[in-house]
Amino acid sequence: MSYNVFEESWMKKYGFTLSEVLITLGILGVLAAIMIPVMRHALPDKIEENHKKATYMIEQTVSQMFTNSSMYPENQVYSAQGFKNTSAVTTVGGKTHSGNTKFCTLFANNFNRLPLEIDSCSVKIPKPGGGELVIYEGNDKNQCAHYMDLYKIDRTVNCKTTGSLSFTSNDGFDWFLPVSNFQDGYAPLTVDVNGPEKPNCLASSTCKKPDRFKYYIRSNGTVTLDEPSVDSGNSYAISVSLFCTDNEENPSECGSVSISGGSFTNLTAGNTYTLTAAPASGYYTNWKDNTKNVKINGYKMNTRVKLRFIKEDKYSINLVVNDCDNSNLSNCVSTTLKYYSSGSIDSGGTLTSVANDCQLVYNSDLNVLQSGCKLSAGDYVLTINPAAGYSLYPEPEEGDLKQPVKLGSEDVTFAVTVQK
Repeated sequence: MSYNVFEESWMKKYGFTLSEVLITLGILGVLAAIMIPVMRHALPDKIEENHKKATYMIEQTVSQMFTNSSMYPENQVYSAQGFKNTSAVTTVGGKTHSGNTKFCTLFANNFNRLPLEIDSCSVKIPKPGGGELVIYEGNDKNQCAHYMDLYKIDRTVNCKTTGSLSFTSNDGFDWFLPVSNFQDGYAPLTVDVNGPEKPNCLASSTCKKPDRFKYYIRSNGTVTLDEPSVDSGNSYAISVSLFCTDNEENPSECGSVSISGGSFTNLTAGNTYTLTAAPASGYYTNWKDNTKNVKINGYKMNTRVKLRFIKEDKYSINLVVNDCDNSNLSNCVSTTLKYYSSGSIDSGGTLTSVANDCQLVYNSDLNVLQSGCKLSAGDYVLTINPAAGYSLYPEPEEGDLKQPVKLGSEDVTFAVTVQK
């Protein structure tokens, strides 16, 4: 028997012992146990991503439908407001939507859809002399698809009963739409973001990873996840849309609004509610005396009101004093500023002194006498008196000079000359 010394030495040099193999496998197992959960969190969850996408699509579509007056015009009859309005409308292409299927067909109209498998159908066409001719009636899926396609009958939407598959959008979502007149104030909508793939279930104790999600569409155009209470027909709301001329992104920083009774919801038809605006400093509103009375007439579930906060433009009054030999112009003249609290320069009226901190003071940087604060637009009178030892030139008849001032577009500057 031959003995290969080289082969023995190679095995000793390059082989692995059983313990080395086991240690290596153990290390790999630990790494796998650490990395697998990390990778699961790092990779996006397809169902969760589709759930977010579906929520956005539902909210946008419902809002667009509700605010489209050609689909859901305002109606003064309470039982026909919002999505309760099942009167017929015709969309582009001449298709009519009405009755309990109106919401279903209009909603589906906003999506690109895939053909459905129709279990049974009745394909009819009009007869020239009146009536209808039955082309096919039965429960053969293939025959239904053939004749519906042949006579250009839409088989992408099924709005027969609530709970049935209404349509499949081209992104693979299955939609189960309400077939309802919304007289309870809401109707359920379910979407399966996983299409026909399992588990095809809503969240429950037996479905920990749901792919179906239920929403509740309210007749007032809102979407909720929690089932609302049945609409009794006597609860109303007031919505205030805030606008601000110089802060469009955050108009609430320009002021606020409150309502008598404290709540903008659960209001009663026939009652009048007072809204009170509280503009921030430097703003005023488009409401007279910052209040607005709103009566709930009973035919609008949600009464919309606009409130605009407007930046108050303010101005300065400047007085140049020529030939004043004093470093402080206020030592050459004294001034008193008043405003018309009623009336105007043209018609006369009541003059009231402005606040002390708004009276004219010496501004050494500009070398003028300037109003101590920015003044609102309006009519003013500035009285100028020469200080002791000085006189105005030319001299006014009454010893002091009353200068009318109109503020409204820019700062105003006057000049007087003094002499000793």
